[in-house]
Amino acid sequence: MSKPLIKSKVLHLQLTDVSGGDYTLLTNLVDGSIKHILYDGHSSYGTKFSLAKLGLPNGMYLPVEPTYEDETIEEFRNRIIQMIEEESQMIIVRVVQTEVKFHNYE
Repeated sequence: MSKPLIKSKVLHLQLTDVSGGDYTLLTNLVDGSIKHILYDGHSSYGTKFSLAKLGLPNGMYLPVEPTYEDETIEEFRNRIIQMIEEESQMIIVRVVQTEVKFHNYE
């Protein structure tokens, strides 16, 4: 029997490109490794695209590990957001909350 995956969402961004196309970037922590997935549309399913579609300059890649030992998850998220805002050909439309909270749920 295989071991279940330990998965948590780190970042969920809704993006648009210069021609008005909608995309979703999901960053997940899966069994201790960061995984980035780019989808067509503003949902977490659909056609997957290469991360090259983000249009980052040659030699620049989305991070897959902290830059320093004590980097927090919030600092890691902000680093990705800043990279896309400053270097990508995509525009961030919305940062989707990664933590779901229900009121009156026990």
